[in-house]
Amino acid sequence: MDDVLLVQGVQASPLVAPALRHELAICLAPVVEWLDVRLDKRLVQTFMSGIVALRAWRNRAHGLLLSELGAYILSPAHAPAGTKRLSHLLRSPHWAASDLGAYLWQQADSRLQALETEGMATLALWDSRVLEKPESLASPD
Repeated sequence: MDDVLLVQGVQASPLVAPALRHELAICLAPVVEWLDVRLDKRLVQTFMSGIVALRAWRNRAHGLLLSELGAYILSPAHAPAGTKRLSHLLRSPHWAASDLGAYLWQQADSRLQALETEGMATLALWDSRVLEKPESLASPD
């Protein structure tokens, strides 16, 4: 669906967008609950607004500057305020990217244990897409 919309130069229709936003909120609900314990309510709201804006406006061909993201979470007229909100979220001392990574790892581990308890076969996939050089994955021998 994204490729078709990009070719036409438009975003999702007003009829589809609320449904997609609702599905995204359902998907992110556990992470939002986890953040809600650690962060101020306004920062959690900024987090969700930022994710929605990233999903709506970011694509492979174009980057997205923090100031642009700030304009998308509020409005172009209030871009500096939106950028400031994002800055407060990113600089908050109550959480870090490593905390979020640990939370997601714990969720994956819990799901794996639940599947193993049910006797289900599990499969782990190795995604070698990393920011490092390909030769760093190979053994020096």
